[in-house]
Amino acid sequence: MGKGKPRQGGEPRGRKRPAVAARPEAARRPHLAPTAGDHATLAWRIGTVDRNGPWGWDKVTQSELVAIHERCADWETMRQGEFFGPGGNKLIPTDHLCPRARARLEELELDDVDGLWELRVGGQPRVWGFRLDNVFRFLWWDPRHEVCPSTKRGN
Repeated sequence: MGKGKPRQGGEPRGRKRPAVAARPEAARRPHLAPTAGDHATLAWRIGTVDRNGPWGWDKVTQSELVAIHERCADWETMRQGEFFGPGGNKLIPTDHLCPRARARLEELELDDVDGLWELRVGGQPRVWGFRLDNVFRFLWWDPRHEVCPSTKRGN
């Protein structure tokens, strides 16, 4: 091997490394949100999704998935106090869920929860799951608003 040519394995001979005259500074620095309290931004977890039940994620269509993705991207910009506060997203006590939903929670061994969060994706479509501080754990996709049907007309 000749001098200065790479050795087998791609490593150059010697320990020379290019010198850096200056390290460029980023014009913008990321904003780090607080990690606790109502000011923390939202985060998602999908390890708890129910893939096979009546509201399983195996039934979501491509267009529904696009709508869910868009809503989640919008929601990620919100603080948990805005998201879980007054408005469309709300905690529904387990005893208000339909009997089929309560039975499915038992099958999943999740019947010890006090309630589930209902997130509105559109008029009827809902995402259901659990909340731990600013982290929402996905459980069900409910495109026809069946898990906890509204008693209001037109909903």
